[in-house]
Amino acid sequence: MPITIQPHRKLIQRRSLLALLAVILLSIPVKLIAARLLVWDLDFVPVISRGRDFLHNGTFPAYGTLSSVAAYNMPLLVWLQIPLLTITKHVPTVLIGTQLIFNLLATIFLYRIGSRFFNGRIGLAAAALFTFSEIGISSAYTAWAQMLLPGFFIFTLYNLMQWAYSGRGWFLGGAIFLATAATMTHFSAILLYPVILVFGVITHARWSKRGLTAGIIGSLIL
Repeated sequence: MPITIQPHRKLIQRRSLLALLAVILLSIPVKLIAARLLVWDLDFVPVISRGRDFLHNGTFPAYGTLSSVAAYNMPLLVWLQIPLLTITKHVPTVLIGTQLIFNLLATIFLYRIGSRFFNGRIGLAAAALFTFSEIGISSAYTAWAQMLLPGFFIFTLYNLMQWAYSGRGWFLGGAIFLATAATMTHFSAILLYPVILVFGVITHARWSKRGLTAGIIGSLIL
């Protein structure tokens, strides 16, 4: 029997989505104003320069670099800046724009977690608290590499929840892939691997060989 959504539930979902859109739109100017606090840091130099070199027929930035703090310059941190570097060469726009886009995507996925596994109000509250929180306004801090991690945590959690509820191994593979991507952005995200293991044990999620294989292969490709 097909599942039908009652009209009042559709109305609630529509209102929740409109409220989420309002939260996102209201948060953008706050984040951009806070981004004025972004202090120029030595670690920006290799991240931007390696991306620029690649776009000018240079070598692909496959390895991290050493400047003041090696963790800031893991290769995926360089890769994340490349899309906006193809559009503009203005460094602050690239740095802040990348952080902003990543943060807004994390806000949307956190809403999806709350609304999918609880209800729309919880999803909306979680999204609002995150996007206006000290961590949520990610572009306002010098420790900008670490500020990408909450987004990676949310993306990984979404895949883990989907894995536990649906039993589909591809979500397990996605969680492993995202954990690797997060680690390649900042080394402290290596803690996501034991989190995946503990989550699977606690929730009794079905371990999938295909999912594990896909996650490992995807990680090796990275």
